[in-house]
Amino acid sequence: LDGEENFLIPEEDHAGGTRFLTTGTSSANRVVIGAVMQPNDHVLLERNSHISHYQALADAHARPVLLPPFISIDRIPGPTRISAIRSGIRGLLREQHRLPALIILTNPTFSGIFYQPRRVIEAVVEEVLDFWREMRDSPAFEACCRFLEDRHRETEREPQWWQHRDRFLGEALGAMVFLFDEAWGAMSIFHPQLVEYAAMHAAGSLRKQTASYWRHLRVYSTQSTHKCLSAFRQGSMIHF
Repeated sequence: LDGEENFLIPEEDHAGGTRFLTTGTSSANRVVIGAVMQPNDHVLLERNSHISHYQALADAHARPVLLPPFISIDRIPGPTRISAIRSGIRGLLREQHRLPALIILTNPTFSGIFYQPRRVIEAVVEEVLDFWREMRDSPAFEACCRFLEDRHRETEREPQWWQHRDRFLGEALGAMVFLFDEAWGAMSIFHPQLVEYAAMHAAGSLRKQTASYWRHLRVYSTQSTHKCLSAFRQGSMIHF
C-alpha cells in the first residue's frame, strides 16, 4: 500500500484515521483493546462476543461486565438491548462509582442484525446525564469524580468542574471508548440504506454537534475488509 491509500480511506469512512492489518480482525480487536485498557478496568461487552475480545481482555487483566443478548421468538440471538447497556452503565456508576473504559459491541451480530451506533452512544450519554442530575450531591458522585480525575491526571480543571453539565459529560466521554466490531459490516458506510448503521458515520455526525462534550467522543471500528470489501488474504482495518 502507498501513502495515497492511507489518505483516502479515512475520507470515505468518515474516520479520523485508519490503520491496516494483514492478520484479520481478531488481531485488530486485540490491538484496540490492548491500547485502551489498563489492568482492572471495567468493560461492557455482549455475552456472546467473539473470542478475540475475551482473549484480549484476559491479557489486559480487565473486569468484564457481560450484557445479555436479545433472543427473538425464533431463538435467534440478536444485539443487546439499549436498556441493558444503560443498565450496565447505571450499575457501574452507582455501585462501583466509575465508568467502563471500553464498551464492545458486535455490529452486525453473527446473525446479521445491526445496531444503530448513534442511538447507542446517545443512550450512554443520557444515562451519564441522569447520574449527574440525580446523584450530584451524593458520595457516589464524589467518588466518580475522583475516578475521572485519576483517569486523566494531566488535565487542568477549574474548581468544581463537575457542577457544569457539559464539562462533566466531556470528562465522562473522554474516559470511555466505544469499539464496534464491524467484521461483517465494512460495506455499510458505502450503502445509502446501511450508512446509519456504520460506527464511523455515527461518530462523525455526533462530533459535528454544537455541544462541546461531543469532541471528547472516542469511537473505534474494526473491519474485515477481506470479508465484505476487497482485500488480500486477511486484510483488515482499524478506523478511529
